Amino acid sequence: MLKKIYLLPLCLIFFVPLIVYEKIIILPDHLKNFWIAGVNFDYFSYYKSKVLLILVLFSLISLLYRLRKDDINVKGSKMYIPLFIYLFFIILSTVFSKYKDISLWGFPDRYEGAIVLFAYIIIFFIFAIVPKVKDVKFLLNSFLISSTLVGTISILQFFNLDFIKNYIVGRLHQFQLEYLGKVYIKFNPGPRYVYATLYNSNYVGSFMAISFLITFILYVLYSEKKRIIYGILSVIMFFSLIACHSRAGILGVIVAVIFFVIYKYKEVLKNIKYVIPIIIIYFLVYTIINSLSSSYIGNKIESLFVDINKSITSTTSYNLKDIRIKDNVISIDFNQSKLNFIIDNDRIYVVDENNKKVPFKFDADKKEFLFNNPTYSQIKYFINNYNNIPVLTINNGYDDLNIIKTSEGFKILNYSGKINNISSVDKLNVNGKERLGSGRVYIWSRSIPLIKNTLFLGYGPDTYALYFPQYDYIGKFLFLGTPNILVDKPHNMYLQNALNIGVIGTLAFLLFIISYLIFSLRKITTIEENFNKLVSISIFFALISYLIAGIFNDSVVYVAPLFWALAGLNLKILNKEI
Repeated sequence: MLKKIYLLPLCLIFFVPLIVYEKIIILPDHLKNFWIAGVNFDYFSYYKSKVLLILVLFSLISLLYRLRKDDINVKGSKMYIPLFIYLFFIILSTVFSKYKDISLWGFPDRYEGAIVLFAYIIIFFIFAIVPKVKDVKFLLNSFLISSTLVGTISILQFFNLDFIKNYIVGRLHQFQLEYLGKVYIKFNPGPRYVYATLYNSNYVGSFMAISFLITFILYVLYSEKKRIIYGILSVIMFFSLIACHSRAGILGVIVAVIFFVIYKYKEVLKNIKYVIPIIIIYFLVYTIINSLSSSYIGNKIESLFVDINKSITSTTSYNLKDIRIKDNVISIDFNQSKLNFIIDNDRIYVVDENNKKVPFKFDADKKEFLFNNPTYSQIKYFINNYNNIPVLTINNGYDDLNIIKTSEGFKILNYSGKINNISSVDKLNVNGKERLGSGRVYIWSRSIPLIKNTLFLGYGPDTYALYFPQYDYIGKFLFLGTPNILVDKPHNMYLQNALNIGVIGTLAFLLFIISYLIFSLRKITTIEENFNKLVSISIFFALISYLIAGIFNDSVVYVAPLFWALAGLNLKILNKEI
């Protein structure tokens, strides 16, 4: 075991996603408005990024050890050129960023700045150089142990056994007692909500897309008795994948499995007696999860295909279309009608699209407008006042949009009592499809216009939140359910790169990925038939699942290191070095 001590930092990189620890950060002035009391409580990102950087430093020591001990031929390849171009634009975008501190170390709750992005690339080369070919199984087992721990925590959370929540709630309660009356922050994931140690169910989906593909493919292709172990592990990963209901992760798995079956259909048919039983087990697991979640999981997964259908058709089932403000009129647009609130000093009139008065009752106790028309009644309307100024409150069943009438015109009153201007937003016309993908299309429609400013250099790594139009309160209320949400990521790894690093850097990244996949596919057919070849095949399709999920998920420090590490490990196998 001591002979493999140089592999220790590499193994530990696979366990970084398991880190959960409290970090309280007093934010600088340019970030204070994003968090209550200007304080960021981080449990999932800060220490993951810091530990990752430490492990990368120790990995470099391992690299020096291997270079000194063994005759390693570090092969050059044209494939690396676009990767170094990508790195060059990461550096340039950081140097010329308006927010160099954020670009260097990352945005709060994310911490994926230039230093971490640079670490990813180092990890790729470290895993491609440091291990010996005979070490592949050892490193793979480290990854599978980490994945099993994450999967087990996910299963416990699904059954409402959440010790991570208990830890965080306890720490927040202690802080709030110390700052009584100054700050209130809650952490209350709903019942059967699966986030493991990765903060968000979407990231569990990306993680498990990788883990499931590797274990499933090894189960299908491996001919020895250990097949049953990979089968059991694949069931754990499948449970976690379905329970987290990440549609991005599930879509990535579906696409990658289809490609795998096409590529290895002969072996799949040859081992069909093993494939059918595991599929039946997957179906039973899905049935149990769906039943215990009162069909919520099934409906969530089904909505993936519904959204795909809606994205290619002109149909929409959403009745509330828009809220527009002009002069002294607040217009609420529905599919087939319109409701106009006219506020004239202390008097309020309500008319329809034909300027005819709409009858209503007013509940003086609740200060609520009550309409007979069921279309209007799908949302609630209240009249309040703030410092003797009238406020129209629109409630969508989840949160309030408070529109205040001031001497300067209508403005937005936020939850903390701050009055914000209503500004126009540069947006892409998506024909009312903003709600698709859990609001992703809305975020993309406001993010894509920003690309015109990042054709050469991006805004800087992890600075996306500072440039997204957070002032689009009405848009966020309509399509994300709340005007108060902080949009800190575009939910698209490639759009994320285009804005943070720049379009040229993103094209270089894509060229590297395409070159790497083509190289891998060609080399897989030439290496000898052994266990490492099965590992290479499983990693190849796992990386595809991650890249597909990346269309709807972001690069995050919770999962991205695994992608780069496995990509490097696969390169080690394909190059057949000692």
